[in-house]
Amino acid sequence: MKRITTILLSVLLTTNIFAQKNLSNELDSASYAIGCIIATNMADEISSMGLSQDMFIKGFSDMMKKEKMSIPTDQLHSIAEKYFKKIQQNEEADMQEQCLKNSDWLLENKKNKDVVTLENGLQYKIVKKGDGKETPTNNDQVVVHYKGSLIDGTVFDSSIDRGEPATFPVNGVIPGFSQVLERMTAGSTYIAYIPSDLGYGMRGAGSVIKPCSTLIFEIQLLEIKKGNVSTEEAITEEVEAPTSDKKQAKKNKKK
Repeated sequence: MKRITTILLSVLLTTNIFAQKNLSNELDSASYAIGCIIATNMADEISSMGLSQDMFIKGFSDMMKKEKMSIPTDQLHSIAEKYFKKIQQNEEADMQEQCLKNSDWLLENKKNKDVVTLENGLQYKIVKKGDGKETPTNNDQVVVHYKGSLIDGTVFDSSIDRGEPATFPVNGVIPGFSQVLERMTAGSTYIAYIPSDLGYGMRGAGSVIKPCSTLIFEIQLLEIKKGNVSTEEAITEEVEAPTSDKKQAKKNKKK
């Protein structure tokens, strides 16, 4: 019921209930501003539930103005709970389909003779071997160009497209990315195929990388900066693309 209450508050400013009110004092202005912020923050969630906007607004208005209800009050909770359960079931079905699709894709990709598959399921392909003699360790920093995409070809981030390489600690990114880096020498280009359990797992990242997503990274290792990387450096280094969520980039939950 808490979720329902939050959603109802979010449409305060989309109804006609307060449409003619004037902002006559500081309290009115603050109330209006906060209402706008709430509505903005909740708009996507309301849309994602597939609700009828007209009926949503009518239900909100009837309750606020204490008008005759189209549905008996004692049935409201059960109807809402039933709908939310249906949404949850659909989401779980979509999740299972997503996981199966990505698992099947990796199994098929494994058949490629140029693809190396490790025991933990991580896959990679060597496009170009560099002239460097050393590989980076977990405590080094690296300068890389990369392009991250999904199995359907959707590019979710790319330093290559931005034209500016990224610098970050090897131990500051998702496990699959780190493990491929540790096999590369400077000047190398690899393509990494990272299963979700070595990437963003069941949580996904943002709106593009869904739970269970296999991540495909083209990685160009330009330079290895040897030396110890402090814990502070590992968590404050900002790399836009490989972060777990761009909104959390500054916390550096990378790759």
